[in-house]
Amino acid sequence: MPEIIFPDSPPIKIVQQPDGDYAWVSDDPNVFTQFSQADRKFGTAGFLAHSYGAGKQLFNLKVGDVITYIDRMNGSKSLSDWAVRKIKVKEIRKYQTLNPKDVLSPLVNLDSGERVKAEDTTDELYRNNKRTIFQTCIEKDGNPNWGRMFVIAE
Repeated sequence: MPEIIFPDSPPIKIVQQPDGDYAWVSDDPNVFTQFSQADRKFGTAGFLAHSYGAGKQLFNLKVGDVITYIDRMNGSKSLSDWAVRKIKVKEIRKYQTLNPKDVLSPLVNLDSGERVKAEDTTDELYRNNKRTIFQTCIEKDGNPNWGRMFVIAE
């Protein structure tokens, strides 16, 4: 089973989304969910997690940090059967969701103040297949869907 290792953290497992259920994110606090639409539509590695679970790791990252991706081929314990890839955090983006109950709600970039369409932001972020994108929600004022955070790594 593939795993992600963030700086100063234990490995976090990766699970797959059920076929066709692009909104499903595992409730397991120690798991990232592979965003299947990112792979199918753009050929990009995308990983989703709730901010109260594995996604909280994203808030500790900064530009320049190295993330390790490990795929233990068929669960092998032999290091020779492991695929290891290191990627570096290039950018971190945070957005406020104007209507937190609507996944297609317009977003406001918290750095620039620019108002953008959710689908345009998602397409722009995931379109570059050299990137790996980690995504979680931002909780504020008791609202777990107040915003979105994207960590872009290459």
